[in-house]
Amino acid sequence: MKALIVDDEPMARGVLRTFLQQDPEITLVDECENGSHAVGKIATSDYDFLFLDVQMPDMDGFRVLHESNPSRLPLVIFVTAHEEHAMRAFSFDAIDYLLKPFDDRRFAKTLKRAKQRLRERQLAVRSRELVDLLSQAMDPGNKAQETLVVQSGSRTVRLAASQIRWIEAQDKHVVIHTDAETIRARSSISSVEQMLAPHAFLRVHRSCLVALSRIKFLDKTEGGVPFVVMDDDSRVTVSRSRLAAIRSRLQDHS
Repeated sequence: MKALIVDDEPMARGVLRTFLQQDPEITLVDECENGSHAVGKIATSDYDFLFLDVQMPDMDGFRVLHESNPSRLPLVIFVTAHEEHAMRAFSFDAIDYLLKPFDDRRFAKTLKRAKQRLRERQLAVRSRELVDLLSQAMDPGNKAQETLVVQSGSRTVRLAASQIRWIEAQDKHVVIHTDAETIRARSSISSVEQMLAPHAFLRVHRSCLVALSRIKFLDKTEGGVPFVVMDDDSRVTVSRSRLAAIRSRLQDHS
């Protein structure tokens, strides 16, 4: 579980960090000292929990939520010394409203509630994914192969296969390069390959899958290492053992 602390007071951030680091389920704690920085972090990183101060000099906590993409927002816990904002805070579906100063028991109660909400959200996501998989199994000819459903942090992402240029494996994740963005999702390259139409995607390397229609040409380096050039001019290395099969698929596709 990953958390982001947003507060302009270093001491307040330190207290929250100390409490969070005592929990073995919290694997990452990041900090921001202002709202503008927070909006950027939320847009580019995946967090499960957002501990958000209400009053900050450049941008208050409510403005941070307004400026952020709703689909990327973590679960929100407001942390402030001003109780008069509580009603408005809960209109943002906040998990809790922590009034400073608070002790470890009060914080533990809040974190327990947030974890429970996170598990409920994850269960709902998995249920929807199971329904999608069952639909594919019962109707192999449906359009499911034209859509890829992945879990990226706390959000579920549905991508049209036509948006995808190429996919690479990284540790226990895949990085999906699309027309609009790059998405890091928890999955294996083999699992993703099974969800996509085999006639449209090509395994060029054990850790890379490319959209056949997005390949411009096949080439090799001065050292003889083969690669494909995609329609955005990115290069993807090709396995020598797959080279003949790739040439054949490209000829069939042309």
